[in-house]
Amino acid sequence: NKLWFQPECTGNGSNGQVGPGPRAFHIAVAIDCHMFIFGGRFGSRRLGDFWVLDTDIWQWSELTSFGDLPSPRDFAAASAIGNRKIVMYGGWDGKKWLSDVYVLDTISLEWMQLPVTGSVPPPRCGHTATMVEKRLLIYGGRGGGGPIMGDLWALKGLIEEENETPGWTQLKLPGQAPSSRCGHTITSGGHYLLLFGGHGTGGWLSRYDIYYNDTIILDRLSAQWKRLPIGNEPPPARAYHSMTCLGSLYLLFGGFDGKSTFGDIWWLVPE
Repeated sequence: NKLWFQPECTGNGSNGQVGPGPRAFHIAVAIDCHMFIFGGRFGSRRLGDFWVLDTDIWQWSELTSFGDLPSPRDFAAASAIGNRKIVMYGGWDGKKWLSDVYVLDTISLEWMQLPVTGSVPPPRCGHTATMVEKRLLIYGGRGGGGPIMGDLWALKGLIEEENETPGWTQLKLPGQAPSSRCGHTITSGGHYLLLFGGHGTGGWLSRYDIYYNDTIILDRLSAQWKRLPIGNEPPPARAYHSMTCLGSLYLLFGGFDGKSTFGDIWWLVPE
């Protein structure tokens, strides 16, 4: 049985293309049978186009959205809010690191820049953004001037029914916290958030970076970090991979270690 297949997609774009052009470092968020993508980079050019793929019929559509349109960017992070909205935070527009928050209604296709009061996280890219119940958690990334971060923030005010004023809170949790990093993944499964990989100080996407292959969990019940002991040899250290939770399995694919680009697939069953 084949593990991978490449579907024959149809589609329509503003320039007559079937689907989005080549890119990397974009956001991709799944809601039901649809995958929404925004931004990314092709060569040195940041992109600001917006597409959806209907996986029931394998059809791409370029979307014309309105409202507070986000600027072209790469290395942003995004997460679904329920089954209708997407929240996106941060990124890099080629000139500056960003700390803005946008919410997209996937039905009306309206973007709204979220007005946030009080303290805000330093601008960054290469971070993660994960919805946990009513809060968006962001961790790590690289910020203005180049420092790699290891801070954890929670954003409230994303659920309309809660009537909360949008605001950030920095969380300082006990336990064996991960070292500062960017290009990692944080994947939600059960009452755990599982962090894997990423890279630390050194060059930018270079062999001089420190690349990680550690596995750390954030236990949502005890609100603390824990190192996950692994019974065998973990995957080679890497950053900018993807990880998805499927039932009780965590599935990892790809990545980059400063010298090589990976095309391998691994799965983890936490005990």
